[in-house]
Amino acid sequence: MTVSIDRRGESGFALVMTLLFLLLIMLFLSALLSTAQQAASRTADSAEAMRVRSSVISGIDYAEMQLRQYDFTDLLKGKNGTPDASSSIARQLSFRNPISRGIVSSIDWLGLTYGAKDDDGLFYNDGGVSNPSGLLLNGCRLFFKASNNPDDPGGPFEDQDDVILVRILAATRARTPFLGLRFPRNVCEIIEVQYKRTTAFLGPAAVYCPSGRVQLDLTAGGALKGRAEIGNGSALATADLPPTIATVYSDQLDGDPAALDISAALRSDARLRWLANPAFVDHWKSRISHYAEIFNEQASTPRIQWAPAGFELNAGTTVRGVIFSEGPVVLRESAKIEGLLVLIDSASLRLLDTASISGAVTAVGANQVFQIHLQDQSQIEYRPSVARQAQRLLPLSRTQFRYITPEMEM
Repeated sequence: MTVSIDRRGESGFALVMTLLFLLLIMLFLSALLSTAQQAASRTADSAEAMRVRSSVISGIDYAEMQLRQYDFTDLLKGKNGTPDASSSIARQLSFRNPISRGIVSSIDWLGLTYGAKDDDGLFYNDGGVSNPSGLLLNGCRLFFKASNNPDDPGGPFEDQDDVILVRILAATRARTPFLGLRFPRNVCEIIEVQYKRTTAFLGPAAVYCPSGRVQLDLTAGGALKGRAEIGNGSALATADLPPTIATVYSDQLDGDPAALDISAALRSDARLRWLANPAFVDHWKSRISHYAEIFNEQASTPRIQWAPAGFELNAGTTVRGVIFSEGPVVLRESAKIEGLLVLIDSASLRLLDTASISGAVTAVGANQVFQIHLQDQSQIEYRPSVARQAQRLLPLSRTQFRYITPEMEM
Protein backbone atom coordinates (compact mmCIF):
# COMPACT_ATOMS: atom_id res chain seq x y z
CA MET A 1 0.00 0.00 0.00
CA THR A 2 1.51 3.29 -1.06
CA VAL A 3 1.05 6.35 1.21
CA SER A 4 0.93 9.76 -0.54
CA ILE A 5 2.00 12.88 1.47
CA ASP A 6 0.55 16.23 0.39
CA ARG A 7 3.30 18.84 0.77
CA ARG A 8 1.31 21.74 -0.62
CA GLY A 9 0.59 22.94 2.92
CA GLU A 10 4.27 23.03 3.72
CA SER A 11 5.01 24.96 0.53
CA GLY A 12 2.29 27.47 1.36
CA PHE A 13 3.64 27.91 4.86
CA ALA A 14 7.16 28.40 3.56
CA LEU A 15 5.91 31.00 1.13
CA VAL A 16 4.11 32.85 3.88
CA MET A 17 7.23 32.79 6.05
CA THR A 18 9.33 34.04 3.16
CA LEU A 19 6.92 36.89 2.52
CA LEU A 20 6.88 37.79 6.19
CA PHE A 21 10.67 37.73 6.26
CA LEU A 22 10.83 39.99 3.21
CA LEU A 23 8.28 42.29 4.79
CA LEU A 24 10.35 42.52 7.95
CA ILE A 25 13.45 43.29 5.90
CA MET A 26 11.55 46.01 4.01
CA LEU A 27 10.26 47.49 7.27
CA PHE A 28 13.76 47.42 8.71
CA LEU A 29 15.23 49.07 5.63
CA SER A 30 12.45 51.64 5.63
CA ALA A 31 13.07 52.45 9.29
CA LEU A 32 16.79 52.61 8.62
CA LEU A 33 16.29 54.97 5.68
CA SER A 34 13.85 57.07 7.69
CA THR A 35 16.32 57.32 10.55
CA ALA A 36 19.09 58.24 8.15
CA GLN A 37 16.84 60.82 6.49
CA GLN A 38 15.87 62.32 9.84
CA ALA A 39 19.51 62.38 10.92
CA ALA A 40 20.49 64.07 7.67
CA SER A 41 17.64 66.54 8.08
CA ARG A 42 18.63 67.30 11.66
CA THR A 43 22.25 67.73 10.56
CA ALA A 44 21.18 70.10 7.80
CA ASP A 45 18.86 71.99 10.16
CA SER A 46 21.64 72.27 12.74
CA ALA A 47 24.12 73.57 10.18
CA GLU A 48 21.59 76.07 8.86
CA ALA A 49 20.64 77.20 12.36
CA MET A 50 24.27 77.74 13.34
CA ARG A 51 25.05 79.62 10.14
CA VAL A 52 21.98 81.85 10.27
CA ARG A 53 22.48 82.62 13.97
CA SER A 54 26.15 83.54 13.62
CA SER A 55 25.30 85.71 10.62
CA VAL A 56 22.48 87.59 12.33
CA ILE A 57 24.77 88.35 15.28
CA SER A 58 27.40 89.69 12.89
CA GLY A 59 24.81 92.12 11.59
CA ILE A 60 24.77 94.00 14.92
CA ASP A 61 28.09 95.75 14.29
CA TYR A 62 27.18 96.48 10.68
CA ALA A 63 23.90 98.05 11.74
CA GLU A 64 25.63 100.23 14.33
CA MET A 65 28.13 101.50 11.76
CA GLN A 66 25.34 102.31 9.31
CA LEU A 67 23.14 104.03 11.88
CA ARG A 68 25.72 106.63 12.85
CA GLN A 69 25.43 108.49 9.56
CA TYR A 70 21.66 108.98 9.70
CA ASP A 71 19.41 111.42 11.42
CA PHE A 72 17.09 108.94 13.15
CA THR A 73 13.92 110.77 12.09
CA ASP A 74 15.07 110.82 8.46
CA LEU A 75 15.79 107.10 8.64
CA LEU A 76 12.36 106.28 10.10
CA LYS A 77 10.65 108.08 7.20
CA GLY A 78 12.88 106.52 4.56
CA LYS A 79 14.71 108.03 1.63
CA ASN A 80 11.51 109.56 0.19
CA GLY A 81 11.15 111.60 3.40
CA THR A 82 7.52 110.59 3.94
CA PRO A 83 6.04 107.76 6.04
CA ASP A 84 4.58 105.15 3.69
CA ALA A 85 2.67 103.35 6.44
CA SER A 86 0.04 104.73 8.79
CA SER A 87 0.91 105.27 12.44
CA SER A 88 -1.43 102.45 13.49
CA ILE A 89 0.27 99.96 11.17
CA ALA A 90 3.73 101.20 12.21
CA ARG A 91 2.92 100.39 15.84
CA GLN A 92 2.32 96.71 15.04
CA LEU A 93 5.13 94.41 16.11
CA SER A 94 5.26 92.65 12.74
CA PHE A 95 5.88 96.01 11.02
CA ARG A 96 9.35 96.03 12.54
CA ASN A 97 10.46 93.01 10.48
CA PRO A 98 12.49 93.84 7.36
CA ILE A 99 10.57 91.07 5.52
CA SER A 100 7.65 89.01 6.80
CA ARG A 101 8.42 85.48 7.93
CA GLY A 102 5.82 84.12 5.49
CA ILE A 103 7.59 85.66 2.52
CA VAL A 104 10.98 84.40 3.68
CA SER A 105 9.73 80.83 4.00
CA SER A 106 7.70 80.71 0.77
CA ILE A 107 9.64 82.72 -1.81
CA ASP A 108 12.50 81.42 -3.94
CA TRP A 109 15.96 82.19 -2.58
CA LEU A 110 16.85 84.40 -5.54
CA GLY A 111 13.63 86.35 -5.10
CA LEU A 112 14.30 87.50 -1.54
CA THR A 113 14.15 91.30 -1.39
CA TYR A 114 12.77 94.12 0.71
CA GLY A 115 10.16 94.72 -1.96
CA ALA A 116 8.97 98.01 -3.40
CA LYS A 117 6.06 98.68 -1.03
CA ASP A 118 7.77 101.27 1.18
CA ASP A 119 11.17 102.37 2.42
CA ASP A 120 10.30 103.32 6.01
CA GLY A 121 13.25 102.47 8.27
CA LEU A 122 15.43 100.97 5.53
CA PHE A 123 19.10 101.93 5.21
CA TYR A 124 19.60 104.00 2.07
CA ASN A 125 22.22 105.85 0.04
CA ASP A 126 22.23 108.11 -3.00
CA GLY A 127 21.10 105.25 -5.21
CA GLY A 128 18.15 104.21 -3.05
CA VAL A 129 17.72 101.35 -0.59
CA SER A 130 21.06 99.77 0.35
CA ASN A 131 21.47 96.11 -0.65
CA PRO A 132 17.84 95.61 -1.78
CA SER A 133 18.38 91.86 -2.08
CA GLY A 134 20.16 91.62 1.25
CA LEU A 135 23.73 91.86 2.47
CA LEU A 136 25.48 88.57 1.61
CA LEU A 137 27.40 87.01 4.50
CA ASN A 138 28.47 83.41 5.06
CA GLY A 139 25.85 81.96 2.74
CA CYS A 140 23.12 84.10 4.31
CA ARG A 141 21.35 87.29 3.40
CA LEU A 142 20.97 90.01 6.00
CA PHE A 143 18.10 92.50 5.98
CA PHE A 144 17.76 95.51 8.31
CA LYS A 145 14.89 97.74 9.38
CA ALA A 146 14.76 100.58 11.91
CA SER A 147 11.69 101.44 13.96
CA ASN A 148 11.10 103.97 16.70
CA ASN A 149 11.01 102.74 20.29
CA PRO A 150 7.37 102.58 21.41
CA ASP A 151 7.85 104.95 24.37
CA ASP A 152 9.24 107.79 22.24
CA PRO A 153 6.85 110.75 22.59
CA GLY A 154 7.38 111.56 18.91
CA GLY A 155 5.46 108.50 17.74
CA PRO A 156 6.52 105.99 15.09
CA PHE A 157 8.20 108.44 12.71
CA GLU A 158 9.64 111.25 14.87
CA ASP A 159 12.68 110.54 17.02
CA GLN A 160 12.81 112.72 20.13
CA ASP A 161 14.90 110.65 22.54
CA ASP A 162 17.90 109.58 20.39
CA VAL A 163 16.86 105.92 20.73
CA ILE A 164 16.02 103.60 17.85
CA LEU A 165 15.25 99.91 17.35
CA VAL A 166 16.71 97.81 14.55
CA ARG A 167 15.56 94.34 13.57
CA ILE A 168 18.07 92.22 11.74
CA LEU A 169 16.85 89.25 9.72
CA ALA A 170 19.27 86.60 8.48
CA ALA A 171 17.96 84.10 5.94
CA THR A 172 19.59 81.06 4.37
CA ARG A 173 18.38 78.56 1.82
CA ALA A 174 16.69 75.50 3.34
CA ARG A 175 18.40 72.25 2.38
CA THR A 176 16.39 69.49 0.67
CA PRO A 177 17.08 66.05 2.20
CA PHE A 178 17.37 63.05 -0.11
CA LEU A 179 14.22 61.09 -0.97
CA GLY A 180 11.91 64.02 -0.64
CA LEU A 181 11.15 67.71 -0.84
CA ARG A 182 10.74 70.07 2.05
CA PHE A 183 9.01 73.28 2.96
CA PRO A 184 9.99 76.06 3.86
CA ARG A 185 12.26 77.16 1.06
CA ASN A 186 14.34 79.38 3.37
CA VAL A 187 14.92 79.55 7.10
CA CYS A 188 15.56 82.73 9.08
CA GLU A 189 16.50 84.19 12.44
CA ILE A 190 15.44 87.65 13.65
CA ILE A 191 16.95 89.73 16.42
CA GLU A 192 16.08 93.19 17.70
CA VAL A 193 18.67 95.62 19.05
CA GLN A 194 18.05 98.98 20.67
CA TYR A 195 20.65 101.65 19.99
CA LYS A 196 21.08 105.01 21.70
CA ARG A 197 22.97 107.96 20.29
CA THR A 198 25.34 109.72 22.67
CA THR A 199 24.29 113.38 22.95
CA ALA A 200 25.74 114.21 26.36
CA PHE A 201 28.83 115.92 24.94
CA LEU A 202 26.90 118.73 23.28
CA GLY A 203 25.60 121.42 25.61
CA PRO A 204 23.71 124.71 25.14
CA ALA A 205 26.74 126.94 24.67
CA ALA A 206 29.90 127.65 22.71
CA VAL A 207 31.86 126.52 25.80
CA TYR A 208 30.08 123.99 28.00
CA CYS A 209 31.46 122.76 31.33
CA PRO A 210 29.03 120.66 33.40
CA SER A 211 31.71 119.29 35.73
CA GLY A 212 34.71 121.36 36.71
CA ARG A 213 35.49 125.05 36.34
CA VAL A 214 36.46 127.20 33.38
CA GLN A 215 39.08 129.92 33.81
CA LEU A 216 38.34 132.10 30.81
CA ASP A 217 40.89 134.67 29.65
CA LEU A 218 39.80 137.09 26.93
CA THR A 219 42.06 139.95 27.99
CA ALA A 220 44.08 139.65 24.78
CA GLY A 221 40.99 139.73 22.58
CA GLY A 222 38.89 136.94 21.09
CA ALA A 223 35.20 136.17 21.58
CA LEU A 224 32.69 133.45 22.40
CA LYS A 225 29.61 133.55 20.18
CA GLY A 226 26.55 131.64 21.30
CA ARG A 227 23.85 133.11 19.08
CA ALA A 228 24.59 131.25 15.86
CA GLU A 229 21.81 129.28 14.14
CA ILE A 230 19.30 128.93 16.97
CA GLY A 231 19.26 132.50 18.28
CA ASN A 232 19.37 131.64 21.98
CA GLY A 233 22.59 129.72 22.55
CA SER A 234 24.83 130.86 25.37
CA ALA A 235 28.46 131.80 25.03
CA LEU A 236 29.47 130.02 28.25
CA ALA A 237 27.53 127.45 30.31
CA THR A 238 28.95 125.98 33.50
CA ALA A 239 27.86 124.74 36.90
CA ASP A 240 30.62 126.77 38.59
CA LEU A 241 30.09 130.19 37.07
CA PRO A 242 31.99 133.22 38.43
CA PRO A 243 29.30 135.86 39.03
CA THR A 244 31.25 138.69 37.38
CA ILE A 245 32.28 136.94 34.18
CA ALA A 246 29.42 138.30 32.07
CA THR A 247 30.22 141.82 33.23
CA VAL A 248 33.97 141.60 32.73
CA TYR A 249 33.65 140.23 29.19
CA SER A 250 30.36 141.85 28.22
CA ASP A 251 31.65 142.89 24.79
CA GLN A 252 33.14 139.48 24.00
CA LEU A 253 30.43 137.08 25.20
CA ASP A 254 27.70 137.09 22.57
CA GLY A 255 24.80 134.91 23.70
CA ASP A 256 21.37 134.81 25.26
CA PRO A 257 22.19 134.76 28.09
CA ALA A 258 25.88 135.49 27.65
CA ALA A 259 26.80 133.24 30.59
CA LEU A 260 24.50 130.46 31.81
CA ASP A 261 24.60 128.85 35.26
CA ILE A 262 23.50 125.21 34.77
CA SER A 263 23.92 124.05 38.39
CA ALA A 264 20.13 123.81 38.89
CA ALA A 265 19.65 121.97 35.58
CA LEU A 266 22.18 119.34 36.61
CA ARG A 267 19.80 118.21 39.33
CA SER A 268 16.82 117.88 36.99
CA ASP A 269 18.23 116.96 33.57
CA ALA A 270 19.56 113.39 33.32
CA ARG A 271 21.47 114.13 30.12
CA LEU A 272 23.38 116.97 31.78
CA ARG A 273 24.12 114.82 34.81
CA TRP A 274 25.95 112.21 32.78
CA LEU A 275 28.98 114.42 32.19
CA ALA A 276 29.08 115.35 35.87
CA ASN A 277 29.52 111.65 36.68
CA PRO A 278 33.23 110.66 36.75
CA ALA A 279 32.33 107.03 35.99
CA PHE A 280 30.60 108.06 32.75
CA VAL A 281 33.59 110.13 31.68
CA ASP A 282 36.02 107.30 32.48
CA HIS A 283 33.84 104.89 30.50
CA TRP A 284 33.94 107.13 27.46
CA LYS A 285 37.67 107.76 27.76
CA SER A 286 38.20 104.02 27.51
CA ARG A 287 35.64 103.53 24.77
CA ILE A 288 36.76 106.41 22.57
CA SER A 289 40.37 105.25 22.71
CA HIS A 290 39.25 102.05 20.94
CA TYR A 291 37.19 103.78 18.25
CA ALA A 292 39.26 106.88 17.58
CA GLU A 293 42.42 107.49 15.63
CA ILE A 294 45.42 109.20 17.18
CA PHE A 295 45.22 112.89 16.32
CA ASN A 296 46.46 113.74 12.85
CA GLU A 297 45.99 117.27 11.56
CA GLN A 298 46.37 116.02 7.99
CA ALA A 299 43.10 114.05 8.19
CA SER A 300 41.07 115.10 5.16
CA THR A 301 37.64 113.83 6.23
CA PRO A 302 35.62 114.20 9.46
CA ARG A 303 36.55 111.53 12.01
CA ILE A 304 36.95 110.74 15.72
CA GLN A 305 40.41 111.67 16.94
CA TRP A 306 42.09 111.04 20.27
CA ALA A 307 44.89 113.23 21.64
CA PRO A 308 46.04 111.78 24.99
CA ALA A 309 48.86 114.34 25.28
CA GLY A 310 47.12 117.28 23.59
CA PHE A 311 48.01 118.74 20.19
CA GLU A 312 48.94 121.86 18.24
CA LEU A 313 47.14 122.77 15.04
CA ASN A 314 49.44 124.55 12.61
CA ALA A 315 48.57 127.89 11.02
CA GLY A 316 45.93 127.67 8.28
CA THR A 317 45.04 124.03 9.00
CA THR A 318 41.41 122.82 9.28
CA VAL A 319 40.32 119.68 11.13
CA ARG A 320 36.75 118.33 11.15
CA GLY A 321 34.93 115.85 13.37
CA VAL A 322 35.18 115.05 17.07
CA ILE A 323 38.46 115.51 18.94
CA PHE A 324 39.04 114.30 22.52
CA SER A 325 42.08 115.77 24.24
CA GLU A 326 43.60 115.08 27.65
CA GLY A 327 46.36 117.63 27.24
CA PRO A 328 46.91 121.24 26.13
CA VAL A 329 45.38 122.28 22.79
CA VAL A 330 46.84 125.17 20.77
CA LEU A 331 45.40 126.53 17.53
CA ARG A 332 47.83 128.77 15.68
CA GLU A 333 47.00 131.61 13.30
CA SER A 334 43.89 130.93 11.15
CA ALA A 335 43.74 127.29 12.22
CA LYS A 336 40.21 125.89 12.45
CA ILE A 337 38.27 123.11 14.12
CA GLU A 338 34.82 122.40 12.65
CA GLY A 339 32.87 120.07 14.91
CA LEU A 340 33.22 119.21 18.56
CA LEU A 341 36.27 119.56 20.80
CA VAL A 342 36.10 117.71 24.13
CA LEU A 343 38.63 118.70 26.82
CA ILE A 344 39.12 116.02 29.49
CA ASP A 345 40.71 116.23 32.94
CA SER A 346 41.98 119.83 33.08
CA ALA A 347 43.15 119.99 29.47
CA SER A 348 43.69 123.59 28.37
CA LEU A 349 42.78 125.49 25.19
CA ARG A 350 44.60 128.39 23.56
CA LEU A 351 43.53 130.11 20.33
CA LEU A 352 46.01 132.49 18.69
CA ASP A 353 45.33 135.23 16.14
CA THR A 354 42.27 134.52 13.92
CA ALA A 355 42.08 130.86 14.96
CA SER A 356 38.54 129.58 15.36
CA ILE A 357 36.35 126.72 16.48
CA SER A 358 32.98 126.34 14.76
CA GLY A 359 30.68 123.95 16.59
CA ALA A 360 31.27 123.70 20.33
CA VAL A 361 33.81 123.06 23.08
CA THR A 362 32.89 120.78 25.99
CA ALA A 363 35.09 120.47 29.08
CA VAL A 364 34.50 117.53 31.44
CA GLY A 365 36.29 116.42 34.57
CA ALA A 366 35.06 116.46 38.15
CA ASN A 367 36.88 119.05 40.31
CA GLN A 368 39.10 120.02 37.36
CA VAL A 369 40.06 123.51 36.18
CA PHE A 370 40.06 124.20 32.44
CA GLN A 371 42.02 127.21 31.22
CA ILE A 372 40.71 128.73 27.99
CA HIS A 373 42.66 131.62 26.48
CA LEU A 374 41.67 133.49 23.31
CA GLN A 375 43.54 136.39 21.76
CA ASP A 376 43.10 139.02 19.05
CA GLN A 377 40.47 137.94 16.49
CA SER A 378 40.18 134.31 17.55
CA GLN A 379 36.73 132.99 18.39
CA ILE A 380 34.64 129.99 19.40
CA GLU A 381 31.27 130.03 17.62
CA TYR A 382 28.36 127.88 18.78
CA ARG A 383 26.96 125.99 15.80
CA PRO A 384 24.93 123.06 17.14
CA SER A 385 24.17 121.61 13.70
CA VAL A 386 27.90 121.28 12.98
CA ALA A 387 28.54 119.74 16.39
CA ARG A 388 25.61 117.32 16.01
CA GLN A 389 26.91 116.21 12.64
CA ALA A 390 30.26 115.48 14.26
CA GLN A 391 28.57 113.56 17.09
CA ARG A 392 27.23 111.09 14.53
CA LEU A 393 30.76 109.74 14.32
CA LEU A 394 30.59 108.54 17.92
CA PRO A 395 29.77 104.88 18.58
CA LEU A 396 26.20 104.12 19.59
CA SER A 397 25.30 102.39 22.84
CA ARG A 398 23.42 99.09 22.62
CA THR A 399 20.90 99.20 25.40
CA GLN A 400 18.69 96.16 24.63
CA PHE A 401 18.93 92.90 22.69
CA ARG A 402 16.51 90.02 22.13
CA TYR A 403 15.70 87.18 19.73
CA ILE A 404 12.31 87.56 18.02
CA THR A 405 10.14 84.45 17.74
CA PRO A 406 6.83 84.20 15.85
CA GLU A 407 4.97 83.95 19.15
CA MET A 408 6.25 87.37 20.19
CA GLU A 409 4.38 89.01 17.31
CA MET A 410 0.94 87.45 17.86
